[in-house]
Amino acid sequence: MYLNVPVLLTSLVALATTASADYLDVTVICVFGGCNNVGYFTTAHGTYQVNANDGCRGTSVPDMTEFCVDWKNGRAHFKFKGWTTKSCLKETKSDINGCGPMTTCGTSNFTPIKCTW
Repeated sequence: MYLNVPVLLTSLVALATTASADYLDVTVICVFGGCNNVGYFTTAHGTYQVNANDGCRGTSVPDMTEFCVDWKNGRAHFKFKGWTTKSCLKETKSDINGCGPMTTCGTSNFTPIKCTW
């Protein structure tokens, strides 16, 4: 049996990269006329609830030092302690509709993308 080591290594790297990719799922919830973006940020170490409203803020994600969401441009970025560059996310799916009081208005998904901003 012949084992193609380069193909095997490439496959393992692709699998590891996919499995450890960070992403953000957001649910928009409206109560009494005010809406909040409740985010769930997933890393290789778990899923953490975050405030995904527009702007930058701290989070409960361990060692995350920067987290920003730009709804107008459908993007977000984050940085962990010890990183010299940020990682970026792009809104890739959204079913957010008009909201009424006391409703969940939809969800939006952000997936990794090369930073261009």
